[in-house]
Amino acid sequence: MMENNLWQECYLNSNRLRTSEVDGSRCPENGDARTPIESDFGRVIFSEASRRLHDKTQVFPLTSDDNIHSRLTHSMEVMNIGLSFALALSKNKKFLDHVQLSSEQILHDFGAILKTTGLVHDIGNPPFGHFGETSIQTYFKHLFQDLKNEICAVNCVECASFTHPILHGLIADVNNEEKENVIKTVSNFLDSNETLDFTQFDGNAQGFRLLTKLQYINDLYGMNLTYASLASSLKYPNSKSKNADKIALHKHGVFSTEETYLNQIAEACALKEEDGSIKRHPLAFLMEAADSICYLVMDIEDAIGKHWIRVDDIISFLQKKEVDKGVIDVYQINQEQVDAKKRMDLRRTLMNYLIKKALDNFVNHIVNIENGEYQNELIFDDKNGIAYLLRKFCDKNILAKREIRSLEITGNAVITGLFNSFVQLLFHENKGFRDRGKSLISHTLFYATLHEHLIQSGETDFSIEKAYENFDVKDFNMQERLRLIRDFVAGMTDKYALTVYRRLSGQQIS
Repeated sequence: MMENNLWQECYLNSNRLRTSEVDGSRCPENGDARTPIESDFGRVIFSEASRRLHDKTQVFPLTSDDNIHSRLTHSMEVMNIGLSFALALSKNKKFLDHVQLSSEQILHDFGAILKTTGLVHDIGNPPFGHFGETSIQTYFKHLFQDLKNEICAVNCVECASFTHPILHGLIADVNNEEKENVIKTVSNFLDSNETLDFTQFDGNAQGFRLLTKLQYINDLYGMNLTYASLASSLKYPNSKSKNADKIALHKHGVFSTEETYLNQIAEACALKEEDGSIKRHPLAFLMEAADSICYLVMDIEDAIGKHWIRVDDIISFLQKKEVDKGVIDVYQINQEQVDAKKRMDLRRTLMNYLIKKALDNFVNHIVNIENGEYQNELIFDDKNGIAYLLRKFCDKNILAKREIRSLEITGNAVITGLFNSFVQLLFHENKGFRDRGKSLISHTLFYATLHEHLIQSGETDFSIEKAYENFDVKDFNMQERLRLIRDFVAGMTDKYALTVYRRLSGQQIS
């Protein structure tokens, strides 16, 4: 393929996992002049998953302060920075000459992709922020180790009486021969890479699963976004690897259940490397930069609003680090102004610097980015180290605060309690308990897992609603039940998670 067609035919690939009849019927005469890529934003913004972002932690869990950022307000600001990137690139002659696209197309398609990915970049994050991710990872590490320990302690499977609720539930009604097969299947899973989907749980991977499956509308394609939007949303396009030297492999970014979709998207957008690995879509770098700019600057603004720090503290911190006044003019903020004006000036000054740094690095390194050779985050690739200094300041003066630490521990107790409760219910030997657990879980989430189960069982002609009515959770294997619980808990808002936990633990009746 000619190099100048790379962007047009690959990076901006507007095809979808499932062909959409709607794409072919759009026209200005019908009041819809959007391109397929532009329509992705509508699919996301009208989704239930987007609405749930309003009550998910950004930094401050379970806050009642309406001025503090939630995941939704944070994502809206990331969208705005993304659109600013598109506007700037649409007027950058060096970039235009390289990509061989019109200013109008960059404005429309880049703008749409960066708005869409800005909105969805945290859509898979669990309740209670990043500590919620750690809580889920830790829960499954302990769970799987407990299962291994109990299996290893048994000399005779046939005569053993397993006490762990999962093992006990799996073998409750099976004969001795089947019991041995069940335990062997569990052991094989515990020794496989599939456990990474749980022990290395990541909001990015959960977000990709949500976009491609869990926003269930009668099939397993989720919101069915374009290849370009899906590829641009993937910060870590891998399903198994972790490699500190490659930015695309820093985290377990896609679950094994969505690996087929990942490969399909990578092929469509020409992201496959010679060694079989997958490189980032170039626009993923800008999405990441928009996210980082917003969390670094706005976390500081939130802390100022809570009177934890002052604008003067930031200026003093940068002065102590001997940041050149010619590099960043934060020193010029008039200390006689009212606090609100000083906060606004600080935000504008820091954002302007970081936005320019991101754009300069993106344009200057675009060839290396396209080749998968650029392994830096745009705003941290800076000899002045402004982003590093801001992150250091946040870590010390905001994230380490007792109020945040205390609420994170609360979140951990809630998440652990929810998993324990649903494991007890869905693996219970009594069908009545399993049915009660089933009734508590979102129907659409259950439909997605059930649909996956039926397809893997070789069934193709079924009504998902009828299949659901008579389905016993016992017919799911261990991974499917754990996946269903994981998907349900990860999709909860902070307050809903707390409410469900209180009800299941008997602390709250209604």
